Amino acid sequence: MYWPDHAFRSVDYYHRSAYLTLVDLTLLITSPRDYFLGGISDTLAKWYEAEAITRHAPAETLPVMVRMGLTAARKCRNVLLRDAPAFQRVEEAIIAVAGMVGGCAGESDLITGAHAIHNAMSHLSETHPVLHGMKVAYGILGTAGRYRR
Repeated sequence: MYWPDHAFRSVDYYHRSAYLTLVDLTLLITSPRDYFLGGISDTLAKWYEAEAITRHAPAETLPVMVRMGLTAARKCRNVLLRDAPAFQRVEEAIIAVAGMVGGCAGESDLITGAHAIHNAMSHLSETHPVLHGMKVAYGILGTAGRYRR
């Protein structure tokens, strides 16, 4: 959630998820390219953030939902890096699987590093025209030393 001046306010969690998500590939393929690139960047960040935060914890000690989120985030990363030309598979990873990562592991603070850079940048009016995903991509690059892969 953002303040009216476009600065990051908070992440809101809801007790009930959406009942339905409709995806129109024809509409998506004609949308601005930056939206697609932002979605790819934001989705990739989920893997890098989650992996960096959990890499020293034995897998069996992590809550089941966190392990599911990690698995989904890894799957998203693999699809995006392997199938980038396959628009439908990439969109499915961005919309369905990445959304599940947040649902499984979001409140466990797995989504932090690159998104923290986004959150800070959102307070600078000069960054308001820059899409969320592109700020997160900058955050991946800015915190690359934290990430192993």
